[in-house]
Amino acid sequence: MLGGWALLLLKSFSCKERLKFLGLKFLECLYFLDIYSIIPNSKDPLKVCILRRLRQLEF
Repeated sequence: MLGGWALLLLKSFSCKERLKFLGLKFLECLYFLDIYSIIPNSKDPLKVCILRRLRQLEF
C-alpha cells in the first residue's frame, strides 16, 4: 500500500505521469518508493536496473 507522502506525490503528477507510474511493475514501484534511501553509488544490480528504467520513463 502506498504511504501518504507517496499518494501526495502521485496526485501532483499529470495524467500522463500517473499512467507511467501506475504502469510500473510492483517491484519497480517498491524501489521507486524507496529511492531516497538508495546510496548513490549502489552496486546492487537490481537497483541499478530499476533506476535505469525510471530514467527511461523520465521521472
